[in-house]
Formats: sequence, structure tokens, C-alpha cells
Amino acid sequence: MTPQDFEKKIEEMKTPQVSGVKEPFEIKLAILNAERSAAMGVWFVVVPCFFIACIIMKYLFHLHWGLLDTFEEMISSLDNNPGTWWIQPVLLVGLPIVSIIVNTLSIMHFKWDCVTRSFLITLKIRWTNIIILLISSGIVMIFLLYLITENFQHRPGH
Repeated sequence: MTPQDFEKKIEEMKTPQVSGVKEPFEIKLAILNAERSAAMGVWFVVVPCFFIACIIMKYLFHLHWGLLDTFEEMISSLDNNPGTWWIQPVLLVGLPIVSIIVNTLSIMHFKWDCVTRSFLITLKIRWTNIIILLISSGIVMIFLLYLITENFQHRPGH
């Protein structure tokens, strides 16, 4: 077979047609990219981390610096005022929960394959997001444990 015959034979060949094959439907639930969600997560945990650090330094290490006392009194005064009682839970628990959601969705990816009828969940290892996720979870757990121990303690007469 000569090269000209081979070229002619190739040109005459019909290309295969692909029909009936569906592209897999993919859902990627990432609110933001990983870097932006990590940055948002840091901003969402700054106030709770500072509050916890102030409480630890004041009550565990008995440090009474003006900044620590002022910040603790400011956060406590929010709880005592009927108009601003909701700000403290939003700052100390709500923002870390939002950080957990944002960082979780930025590293999780969901994929639906119509052909095999399977739902795949993948996690991308982004250490910054995972660390922010762990810090946010720790903050929420600290405040939930405080809430449980404060409200379910034994009280005389009850």
C-alpha cells in the first residue's frame, strides 16, 4: 500500500458518531474559592478568639489589663441591654458557624453521574480551610459547653 492509497483510504473513512451519551451532571457547591473562604473564616473568628483569649488571661492567669477588662465588659454589656442582647450570640457563636459552613462548602464538591446514578462527594485537602474549620468548630464547642454547664448546674431548691 502506497502512502497515497493510505491517505485516500483515511479520507474516505467515516468518523464515528457519538449519540445517546450524556455528560455527567455536576454540582459544585463552593460558595467562594478556597482562599476567599479562608480569609472570611479568619475574620469571622477574630472576635470570638480574642474574647476567649481575654477570658483565659483574666480568669486563668489572673491578668487584669485594661484592654482585657474593657473588652469583656463591653461584650457582657451587650447581653444586659434588651436592645442588643442578640449581638453577643451572633458575634461569638453565629459567625464561627458561618465560617464552618463557608469553609466546608469551599472544600467539598458534589457530583451526580446520571449514567451510573451515583452521587459522589469529594473533599479537597486545603489545609488553611481545614485549620480555620477546626478553629471555628472549637469556638462553637467551647461556647456550647459553657452554655450547657452554666444552665444545667445544680441549683438549690430546684
